[in-house]
Amino acid sequence: SSREMQITLMVIEGHRVPDISERLSLSPKTVNSYRYRIFDKLGINNDVGLTKLAIKYRIIDAEAVA
Repeated sequence: SSREMQITLMVIEGHRVPDISERLSLSPKTVNSYRYRIFDKLGINNDVGLTKLAIKYRIIDAEAVA
């Protein structure tokens, strides 16, 4: 979904759950629910795995997160 992509990009950029929840006017629990749903869909376990996939599929530039 577009919200999942929005949260994915914010996580990859290094934003913390409380910051994401405040910026998107969502509860931290809702943000975490999105994160874990994304992890489940992609077969990963954490933010590092999410970032690696984003680099692999060129959603972001590897140098952008360095």
